[in-house]
Amino acid sequence: GNKSAQKLNQININTAYDFYKADIGIIETLLGVNGKRIYRELYGHSCLAIEEIPPARKQIVSSRSFGLDLSDFDEINQALTSLTRRAVEKLNKQSLAATSMSVFIYTNPFKKDVPCINLSKTIGMGSPISDASLLIPLCAKLLKQIYEPGYKFYKGGIMLGNLTPDKSQQDLFIVSQKSTQLQDHPYGNLLKYASELGNDRWQSRVEFQSNRFTTCWGELLIV
Repeated sequence: GNKSAQKLNQININTAYDFYKADIGIIETLLGVNGKRIYRELYGHSCLAIEEIPPARKQIVSSRSFGLDLSDFDEINQALTSLTRRAVEKLNKQSLAATSMSVFIYTNPFKKDVPCINLSKTIGMGSPISDASLLIPLCAKLLKQIYEPGYKFYKGGIMLGNLTPDKSQQDLFIVSQKSTQLQDHPYGNLLKYASELGNDRWQSRVEFQSNRFTTCWGELLIV
C-alpha cells in the first residue's frame, strides 16, 4: 500500500531489489509480520501453508424420518424413490458415479411396545452408475428383498457408495445424457417417476413445521 511504500522510501528502499537487500529486522519493524513474510518469500521460504485438496467424497446418504409410520410397501417405495432422486442430483452436481448402493428402513426405536428392527441391503454394480432411471429400479429391487410386512417403519434411506468420477461411465453415456438434460430443464423438478406418485404420507407433517417468516409473505410474524 501507499503508506508502506512511504515508510520504505524514507530509508531509501525504492525498488524490489532494495527491499531484497535490506535487513530483515528493519523490514519487520516497519511493516510488521506481513512485511517479514514477503521478505522471506523473496528468499524462497514459504510462509503460507499449502491448501490441501479435500479428499474425494466416498458416499452420499439420503434419508429422513417419515411423516407417519409406514407399513405399506408402495408408500415406503415412494419415499425411497424420492430420496434416491435427491441423492442422484447431488451425485450429478459433483460429477460422480456410484459403484454400490444400500437401502435401509428402520422401525421406531422409541416405541418400547413394539420390536425394533433395522433392515438393510447393499449391492455392488459392475460399472459406475449416475443415472436415476437405473438407480431407482435398483432401489425398489433392494427394498423388495428386505421389506417385511406387518411392521411399521418410521425412517428409511439410501446410500450411494464407492464414488468415482462420472467420466468412467461409458456404455450408458447416451441414456445418462438424455436423463441429465431432463433433470437440468427449468421444469425438471415437475418430472416424477411413477413410483414417486402417491399420497405423500411419508413426507413430514406440515403442522409440525415452523412458520417461514423469511421466505413466505403469508407467514410473516405479526406484532
